[in-house]
Amino acid sequence: MALPFADASFDAVSIERTLQHLTDPVGAMAELARVLWHGGRLAALEPGCHTVVVAGGPMEVLRAYVHQKADMGAGQGAIGRDLPWLLRQAGCTPTEISGEVLVMRDLASADVILSLRGNLAGTVDAGTLLADAANDWWTAREERDRSEVFYCFDQRGSVGATRE
Repeated sequence: MALPFADASFDAVSIERTLQHLTDPVGAMAELARVLWHGGRLAALEPGCHTVVVAGGPMEVLRAYVHQKADMGAGQGAIGRDLPWLLRQAGCTPTEISGEVLVMRDLASADVILSLRGNLAGTVDAGTLLADAANDWWTAREERDRSEVFYCFDQRGSVGATRE
């Protein structure tokens, strides 16, 4: 994937929640570094899909959801933990590394951001989870949401770097 810009065209570039969907994140990061000036700044933020937590319910359902999201749904579900390595491979020096937590207190937001229903359906389609277990889990999340005790979070890796 070649960006339509000359080498060293930008003093700063950023990428957010994109690498997880690509088949070649190393190549994509190298391409970002190519269009960055030497000494320019690159910022990247990606999830670590294995760290999703949804409060309550049987753990086997949550584990099936996380497996679907991280290993089956997103091509690079663990990419957030590899950002410093990816930046080094692209010729950048990581200067700031942090983890961020996105907390969701309502089911609608969590469903949009984490595709809860879509990945839950994926577990059923893949045969990882029985439809009744998935439906019961979802119904219990709806009940928690109505009672205002729904809680969910997702951890993301954030790295700032300088091109060498």
